[in-house]
Amino acid sequence: MKRRTLVGGIAAAAAAAAAAPGTASPRRIGMSDVDRLQTRFAEIIASDHRHGGQLGIEQRAAALADEALNLQNAGSATQRVRSSLYASAAAFRSSAMWAAIDGRRYDVAKAHMREAQALAEMSGDQAIKFRIWSHAGAMYRHMGRPAERVGCPVPGLHGRPVVRSAGERERASAVPG
Repeated sequence: MKRRTLVGGIAAAAAAAAAAPGTASPRRIGMSDVDRLQTRFAEIIASDHRHGGQLGIEQRAAALADEALNLQNAGSATQRVRSSLYASAAAFRSSAMWAAIDGRRYDVAKAHMREAQALAEMSGDQAIKFRIWSHAGAMYRHMGRPAERVGCPVPGLHGRPVVRSAGERERASAVPG
């Protein structure tokens, strides 16, 4: 066997092994992946505005949250992207919660709320934490349990002017009268 043939064969085998499935470098997850999820989320929100409270909307939002979480394990990503994925998953779960509230499925809404709160905490996104708190307030108001909606269950939000004023509005609307 000629030396060039042997070296060429080894190089070709090495290239084929590198391209083999399962041995490629991990996928890079980026903000374009988050943007694609957000685009699909906008479609769910539009459907919710047209139809509201339907189980299908709740299920689609919850499935999108699961998809965002699956992306966490699909490859490497920066901390910014990971935080955005957690915030997106929290927003998607929050919308599933809202659809369940709108459909008067309160036990299911509470389960979505707990999941959304945990995801929001992992994201560090104060805006989504506040949105979940606001949805919880509406849920407890519909359930006739206004005392449960008065307290802010979101750490780090107490004392912020926008939260104080929103919280005061929530408390004022909870008082019969």
